Amino acid sequence: MAVEQLRPKNKEITHRKNDMETVKDALLSCERICSENAAEIHALSDEFNLFKENVLRKLISITMDIQRMSSTGNEHLTFSEKDAGIRPKHPDGEE
Repeated sequence: MAVEQLRPKNKEITHRKNDMETVKDALLSCERICSENAAEIHALSDEFNLFKENVLRKLISITMDIQRMSSTGNEHLTFSEKDAGIRPKHPDGEE
């Protein structure tokens, strides 16, 4: 009779407590994984930001070169057909 009194009367309560413990364990596991990976995530974020800064610097440099070349009258952009390896075709189709 004492055993009957100690048993939970509602199995749903027991299931919910088990579910709660499972969720709690999962949450603690996630927190542990996040803290273990925090340093690596931070390092990758720093590396990405440095890469982005370098790309932006190069884009600015290229833009400035283009503007400088445009302002000099495109003298640096000229090339001959000979330099490009292009042979003009004769009107009869021969090269």
